[in-house]
Amino acid sequence: MHSPFDLLALLLVVAAGLAYLNHRLLRLPLTIGLLVGAVGGTLALIALDAALPALGLKPAIRALVASVNSQPRCSTASSPFCFSPGRSTSTRPISWLANGPS
Repeated sequence: MHSPFDLLALLLVVAAGLAYLNHRLLRLPLTIGLLVGAVGGTLALIALDAALPALGLKPAIRALVASVNSQPRCSTASSPFCFSPGRSTSTRPISWLANGPS
């Protein structure tokens, strides 16, 4: 079983590799380049599994995803930051996080 730190390290290495390839080859904006790389990598894994089913990629990936502990890591106070990317459009002061929304 893989620890969450192993999976985080794998994710960071893959993201860094995709960002490097985007910077050198594609020259797309960073987020778009990472998205294109992720979709390309996913399609490559699907094609590789279809071409060589003896490798057993699908069961290995399913086992890896199933081993991830999916308990929420965000507390009540930080959940707005965990689930809403980008800048908040709210004009309320930040103190509402400690006291709850009014």
